[in-house]
Amino acid sequence: MTVLEATRSNDKSVAVPNKASVVKSGVGYRAEQGSDYEPGVSAETVGSKSLWLGMITLPPGTRTRAHVHEYHETALYMLSGDEMELWTGDQLQYRDTVRPGDYIFIPTNMLHGEPRCQTCRIHRLTQ
Repeated sequence: MTVLEATRSNDKSVAVPNKASVVKSGVGYRAEQGSDYEPGVSAETVGSKSLWLGMITLPPGTRTRAHVHEYHETALYMLSGDEMELWTGDQLQYRDTVRPGDYIFIPTNMLHGEPRCQTCRIHRLTQ
């Protein structure tokens, strides 16, 4: 049983206090914002309180809906794909172009969204 399966079944026997956890790649899901997530380290997999680390893929021609992360800052690294636009600010008034190899920092509670991107693959580290 993986940590994710144990967490979903409410079985705490896999997560051991005072011990590091190794999370194997697993099944992802489509988030409400429109991107595909493959969680690695998260509240669901290891009981993390403020950190999410995993892979995000924007399916071709899709975008993420504007949203905020209430409880944590977000750091991203764009692994591959076409350049994408990142819109931020209270009215989404700021536009940046993100390309593979770029890092992104989004403060807590900052409204943001990513318009259409052809096959973007992003490494996300959230704390």
